[in-house]
This record gives sequence, C-alpha cells and structure tokens, in this order.
Amino acid sequence: MTTPRWAHTATLLSDGRVLIAGGIGGDHKTLASAELYDPKTGHFSSTGSMAIARCGATATRLSDGRVLIAGGQADTANAFPSAELYDPTSGSFSPTGPMSVAHADASAVLLRDGRVLIVGGQDQNSTPLADAELYDRRLARSALRERWSSAVKAKWPQCFLTAASSSPLEVPGALRRSLVLRPDVQQDWLHGRTP
Repeated sequence: MTTPRWAHTATLLSDGRVLIAGGIGGDHKTLASAELYDPKTGHFSSTGSMAIARCGATATRLSDGRVLIAGGQADTANAFPSAELYDPTSGSFSPTGPMSVAHADASAVLLRDGRVLIVGGQDQNSTPLADAELYDRRLARSALRERWSSAVKAKWPQCFLTAASSSPLEVPGALRRSLVLRPDVQQDWLHGRTP
C-alpha cells in the first residue's frame, strides 16, 4: 500500500479495482486518505481523501458503482454518524446525509432493491447497538438531506458482526446467535439458528 494502515475498509469496485479507505496509520492516528489497488498491475495508487478521518466504518458498493462509507470513529474512539460517497469516476469523496445514530464497527449490506442496511456496532460510549438504519440513494436529492431512515431494531445489540446479501438476510453475531431480516416480507427481525 502507499500508506501503511489497519482497521480500514476494502471495497471491490465495478471495474475490478479495490478501494482502500481510512483506517489507522503506523503512527496510530486515524486516516482520511484512500488508495486504489489494481490487481491487473499489482500496484497501489492514491485517490481522493475522505472529509473525515475514520476507522471502523462500513463501506458498501452501491448499484450505481459509487461506494457508501458510513460511520466509524476517530482517534478519540468516539463513534460518529457521518457518511460519504466515493465516486470512482472522479476519484473523489462527497458528503451525504448523516445517520440518525452514530455507528462504529457496524455491519452493512446492499439489499436487492438497492438500499443499504446498517446494523449494530458501537455508539459514542463503546456500547453495543441494536439500532438499524436504511440508506436509500433514490430518496431526497439534496446533498445533505439524504436518504437515511430507521429500520426495526435488532433483537439484541451486536458489534463486530457479519452480514451477507441473501434472501432472507442472516446476520450472525459474535455471541453465537444470528438474526434474520426479511425486508421483502416484513420489517422485522427473526431469531436465526444458533450454531
């Protein structure tokens, strides 16, 4: 990489490159910088920087090819609700509306209808969250009044969880429990299987 980092995001872009954004650098400071990895050449190159340095954020490629970077935290370990969009065509980030709840170390998944579900994570006090929100790029077009709506809270708070895009959406948690969201049928969480 052009900048050593950890706790960053890595997102596969439509053209096969990988966007690497944020994280914590070698000096233990949170980064706003981003870079692209091109598997065809095996090289990394710099791209635009985020407006806010963040680690522990979510990164989701939208159906139009842009990448939604949401939440995260900074050096102070306080989570924040802000979000940004990366446009691979211009190589730049732009602000989008903030979530209603600050999420760090949350999980995000692109749903079949193009919305993004953000669930769980930690708040500003490092307390695990059950909150869930939906990002919908098709809603209001005003750059800073964008696109977030509350979703039904999960049955229990979770952070450092994994989400996959399937139907129904199953979100396994670190506590050996899982949740299933059926957005096509109902806005509700069901108990999944316990491994």
